[in-house]
Amino acid sequence: MTNMDEIQEKFRIALEQKQKGKYISAIKTELSKADRQNWKITLEKQLKNIKNSDDFEAYKKNLEKVFDELYEIITAPGVDDFINWINELTGNRHEKDTKILHKYLVGKFSEEPVSKGIENILALRGALNIKEFIFKELVSEIKKNFKKVCTEFLEKPSEFENKLDDFLTQLEDDLSTLSEMEELKIVKQQELYNKFQLENNIKWFEKIISSIVEKSQTLKPLDESEKRIGFISIAKRRLENIRNCINILDKTEIANNSDEVLQNIFYILIEDFIKGDDGWKENNLEDFIDNQWSEIEENYTVIKDFFNKGINIKNKEEWDMFVNGRIKPILIEYMTLTKSNTLKGIIAYKPKGIKDALSKESKLVNEFNEKCESLKSDIVNEFDKILTEYHEKNIPLLKNLARSYPELKSQIDTIQEHLTGLKYAKKSIDNSSDVLKYLNEYFDSDLKIYLEISTLFKKALHDSGMVEHLEWLDEKLNGSETGSFSTEDFKKSELIGELLKNGLIKINIEKTF
Repeated sequence: MTNMDEIQEKFRIALEQKQKGKYISAIKTELSKADRQNWKITLEKQLKNIKNSDDFEAYKKNLEKVFDELYEIITAPGVDDFINWINELTGNRHEKDTKILHKYLVGKFSEEPVSKGIENILALRGALNIKEFIFKELVSEIKKNFKKVCTEFLEKPSEFENKLDDFLTQLEDDLSTLSEMEELKIVKQQELYNKFQLENNIKWFEKIISSIVEKSQTLKPLDESEKRIGFISIAKRRLENIRNCINILDKTEIANNSDEVLQNIFYILIEDFIKGDDGWKENNLEDFIDNQWSEIEENYTVIKDFFNKGINIKNKEEWDMFVNGRIKPILIEYMTLTKSNTLKGIIAYKPKGIKDALSKESKLVNEFNEKCESLKSDIVNEFDKILTEYHEKNIPLLKNLARSYPELKSQIDTIQEHLTGLKYAKKSIDNSSDVLKYLNEYFDSDLKIYLEISTLFKKALHDSGMVEHLEWLDEKLNGSETGSFSTEDFKKSELIGELLKNGLIKINIEKTF
């Protein structure tokens, strides 16, 4: 029984195909052939000669045959294009199978998924025609995978009926996604960069980015997750990886750094890094920038800052006794460290040699800086100790003596002026970020104030006539604040009386019976 719905659908598609610009010429040529015209004459003659049901059935049968042949002629250009493309893609190695597929497609062309699928695939196939662009190798890999998909389908003609829809859908989806990958149309690498990246000197990384682009033109799965996705998704990942790597590089400040040595070190190390199988992937690149390079840059800066001090300092004899003689060893170590600058000629090292040299030198510098901080703390503490001692003990002592010896008042004023100077000296070194610079520029004057305070104090004691008294008292108390008298001590009754008179001691009497 004739299926009129099917015939009507075929008729609609045939009219639609016949009116399509790219196929009109080919269809007209086929339909204008003499034998095609004879079909019409034969059918008209047969129609006029119908006398019974058998004649009608014969006419109908012939009409259906002619319609099918016309339908095939009209739809053939689209199917032919598709088959030719498949043959081209597979290197014409499956022509036997494509002939079977051709016949099958003509029969199925009235079905919209088939006709629309073929139409869309043909419209999108140009996405594979990339030859001179920077991603031509990636496109070549994509082509190989399209070939594989087509080959696997063609090798099983018995499964055409069950798998045709999925086959066409996959081709259409993959080609559609491929056509949306604008990067594949890039002719020059510079087109990968946006306006802001170009303004930020992204081209400084040109060689590195070229290597990343080169390594990204493979569809070989790089991890387990890529084994579970299609080749087009992998291709998208490759392009996304390139964009992300460019963004990572753009965010670094190295391209605009004025230190050429540091720039050269970066280029040497990152070039070596991306040589590895994983170095060009965005996660690994980001890890390199955030961790490895961050540490290397920090080590470099430590060393550079150290040698930029440019301090020419020598130990002085008067410094030797201060803070237990700690200054001289520090200065000797400083002069030793400054004899060789690792940064000079470091770009001639191999990558590992660069990292090791920077790490070793920065460790020595950091250890030295810690010693400098410790020395700074010792100097601050020494100044603070003197300030505390004089404000809490020595100045009150002199003020007591000044009751009996008024001439001491001017000396006390002088000592207090020096103590004020020492206070500012303490503040100066406490706020100093570089103890060596402080020693070189300010320490001589501050040390002079420090020493003069002791000299002035001793002179004041001498002028008061109480030196002997205080020495006896210090010996008696042996560093303590309190003590007791013996019978023998009262042989110094006159001395004790003067200490009492000047308010320098107190005597408490305790009954023992």
